[in-house]
Amino acid sequence: MVQMLVKIQDDPQSLKEWVIVEVQGDLESSSGDTIGGKQIGHLIFTSKERPILIIGYHILYGKVIENNPPLAVLKRSRLPNVQETNEKKNSATDYTILALIRKRITFKTRPKPMVSICH
Repeated sequence: MVQMLVKIQDDPQSLKEWVIVEVQGDLESSSGDTIGGKQIGHLIFTSKERPILIIGYHILYGKVIENNPPLAVLKRSRLPNVQETNEKKNSATDYTILALIRKRITFKTRPKPMVSICH
């Protein structure tokens, strides 16, 4: 199973919201490059809010699942303290919430080929 994070709200005034996209199987690049940080397809929603993922000439139908409770994406940073005890430096750990993940989109079926007939 492949899991990807997708930003769905990136407003600097509010907390960012991401979604997890789960695809069965593996995603491989035809050129052998890694796919991290690259666009792999198009995610669209039908009028009934059903997600559709189009990758190349393949189409996948999925569903949206609520994460209950939501997941938080945290960034850890260590703040050094000036106090030293027993020759060890104490450091405080600070966590910042980067985003919330309230939903995940799962694609459990195999991709179907998109075929067009030209006359």
